[in-house]
Parts: sequence; C-alpha cells; structure tokens
Amino acid sequence: MGALNSEIVNKAFSPDIIPGIVDEDAIRIPYEKLDLILLALEKGWDNDTIATALTVGTEKVEYVPNLALRSEHMRQLYTPPRSLC
Repeated sequence: MGALNSEIVNKAFSPDIIPGIVDEDAIRIPYEKLDLILLALEKGWDNDTIATALTVGTEKVEYVPNLALRSEHMRQLYTPPRSLC
C-alpha cells in the first residue's frame, strides 16, 4: 500500500455541503475544545464547571449536546425497507 498524499492527510474536515467551509467553522468550536467538552459531559460534569475549566462560555457547552441530538440521524445506519430489497 502506498503512502497517502499529504494534501489529503492534512486537509481540514469538511461537511462537504458548502465548498470552503470546514467543520470547525460550521460548529464554531475547535475540535480540541469540542472533544474536551464531550468528555466532561460524559463524565457528568455540570455545564458551569466545564465552561470554567475550558475557558469557554456556558452557551458553547450547552450547544454541544444540542448539536449531537440534532445530528443523531447522521450516525444511524440506513436500512432500506424490505419491500425495496
């Protein structure tokens, strides 16, 4: 197997909906902060504690679970109805 093209490896994640828009711009939170917010929420931290620890506004912390809920359908495997198989 050959080496991956560095342009592909270093390309910013993109929702592929609007050319030139990267995920971090679309969700308005850097991935490093997003990962830490998700981890803290998973560990049961309250929003104010997370916001203080990560020096982000509580609105950003509250935004993350709402974003996850609204995008849940994107993480579901589509299974066509048996009538289409």
